[in-house]
Amino acid sequence: MAPVIRVDQGGPQPHLVELEQKIHADSLQLEKKLAREGAVYVEPAFAAYLQELGGRLVPAGVADKGLLLEFGVVRNPTVNAFALPNGRTYYHLGLISHMRNPDMLAAVMAHELSHVVHRDSLYGLDDFHQKTVAAQIAQIVLVPGAAIVVAGDLANLSVNVIYAGSVTGYGREKEARADADALERLQALGMNPAGTAHMFQVLLKEEEKYQRGPEIWFLMDHPTNRRRLADAEAWLAQHGIAQPGEPRDDPAFLELTDPLRMETAGLDLRFERYFHALEILEDLLARRPDDPAALTLQGECYRRLAEDPKPAELELSAKEWKKIRPKKPEAWKEEWLGKAQGSFAAALRKDPNHAEAHRGVGFLHAARGEKEPAASSLEAYLTLKPEAPDRRYVLSCIERLRKPTDEVKK
Repeated sequence: MAPVIRVDQGGPQPHLVELEQKIHADSLQLEKKLAREGAVYVEPAFAAYLQELGGRLVPAGVADKGLLLEFGVVRNPTVNAFALPNGRTYYHLGLISHMRNPDMLAAVMAHELSHVVHRDSLYGLDDFHQKTVAAQIAQIVLVPGAAIVVAGDLANLSVNVIYAGSVTGYGREKEARADADALERLQALGMNPAGTAHMFQVLLKEEEKYQRGPEIWFLMDHPTNRRRLADAEAWLAQHGIAQPGEPRDDPAFLELTDPLRMETAGLDLRFERYFHALEILEDLLARRPDDPAALTLQGECYRRLAEDPKPAELELSAKEWKKIRPKKPEAWKEEWLGKAQGSFAAALRKDPNHAEAHRGVGFLHAARGEKEPAASSLEAYLTLKPEAPDRRYVLSCIERLRKPTDEVKK
């Protein structure tokens, strides 16, 4: 590693050497925890692509400083990314699912690499009192494979400080510098720096449509997204680069990242972020209209919206919720069940043996009080998927649906 020097304090700071060694060790401990909890998403083709693109973005000489300089994906549907002090950077599935081309991905990667190169984590932890980080850590939500791990799960580990510092940002000045570094790096590589502005446009749309959730990457101590977008546009104008309109779609990039979009939609569904999921699925189906898995997920979102509108109210901004809030509960239920029926039917037309579509149809019939069709569809689901993880629950539903009415009342 290069000497640890606080330029702002005029010379080497011996205590920082020990601190840096510690946070590198803590970073490895955190990574092991992410892997152990199933939070790391691995898709070989995209992993190779991410590593290749990241390698191009690393400034000359950085690889000689003892950093890992590797890149990973976290199974989290929120819009976020973070850099660990040891050089490893992570990108949430929810962030990648909003990207339309490599320039947008490169913009975020270059931003995170700037934090690594400038040792922002080290200097940030040196500046912040632990109590300040602890006050922010309660807002962190991580979505691993099977459950939500909140910051309390890290409460007895020193890695909580590393994680909190990495995802909550390093202050307005350092974030603005990282944005500028990303713009300059993309230009130097012959990539389109407008990818940076396009990411800020994505974040602004997210803010406008949804309530404030755990999208920490842009909601914590960073400059506001409007300010960041304005700064990026000013930089582009200064360098004679056309102002960003809508981001261009790169078909090869979209095809490569579509499996990540499906994974994100499934996570959004699990955590009752139905409109987040539908937004992703509508984009997928615009390009792949006959995809039975995407149609089934879409139908499941609709079906669950029919069951209970409350999650939608909690997910959407007040403005967006006002547009769709139910005036009559029964009309709301039938509207969304009708949409669910259409999606499930389309999935089964494409693939009559798509097990999850039969499951969805079964619960749809049950919601309408159509007991025998519901039981038959659920039986078809279990026939097609005998090792289904919810087999016991589905069998209990079938049994209940087949009980005589008077016996159910008892």
